[in-house]
Amino acid sequence: MTRNRSQNQQWWRSARGEWYVAVQLLLFALFTFGPESTARIPRWHGPIQQFVAQPLGAILTLCGALLFLAGIIYLGRNLAVVPYPKAGSELVTHGAYRLVRHPIYSGIIIGALGWSLWKGSFFLCLLGFQI
Repeated sequence: MTRNRSQNQQWWRSARGEWYVAVQLLLFALFTFGPESTARIPRWHGPIQQFVAQPLGAILTLCGALLFLAGIIYLGRNLAVVPYPKAGSELVTHGAYRLVRHPIYSGIIIGALGWSLWKGSFFLCLLGFQI
């Protein structure tokens, strides 16, 4: 039985970007389940956080989630886990893709920024931009 080259290749050396997906999943896990502050980067508290950052964070988190979901819905059968187009896929230019080139990634970034504002965490804000 012979195997083609793509089956023999390690996933982290693949041209399809599996390594990128793995790194993103680790960053998502750290963002979601990791610390919200460190000794050098504490959380902030006070009236600005309570009356400005939390409401703004909630709105941005919701907008990010909606943009993320719209990107998935409008991509439809063209959706792939790896950042490499599927064979036979077509360019989507309607819906969320009419507004932004990468609505899934944009939604994640906007949602992460909103979540970090809502939680009052500079650390999560920095980590969110790494995603």
